[in-house]
This record gives sequence, structure tokens and C-alpha cells, in this order.
Amino acid sequence: MDRDSTGRKPQHSSREASVFEWNPASMRVLEKVGFTREGVLRRSVFKDGRRIDSVMYAMLRGDRAG
Repeated sequence: MDRDSTGRKPQHSSREASVFEWNPASMRVLEKVGFTREGVLRRSVFKDGRRIDSVMYAMLRGDRAG
């Protein structure tokens, strides 16, 4: 378990995840567990010799699936 310098467990207010634009299955999984689609970073990833978009997701403390 991670602890901060005072020995307490850190409190994170959000989690972030990014997904390649061509991966709708991963997008569905993130949405199912409570992540919200935040936006698209256009041409932000260089993969297999080309630039592709990535889709950003976030979950704030207190967000729940469904």
C-alpha cells in the first residue's frame, strides 16, 4: 500500500486513462467501470508509422458505474 511522507494513504481525486481511437472494446470497458469520456487528443500518438488519435477518459472520486 502506498503512503505519503506523513504515513497516510494518499487520496486521489481522479483517475485518467487513454485509449487508441480504433479500440472501442477498451472504451466500453472503461465506461462500464465508471469512467467518463473527456475528449480526443488528435494525432497525439505515433504508432505503426502513422499518427493516430487517442481518446481520454477520467473518473472522479465518487463516480460510480451505471
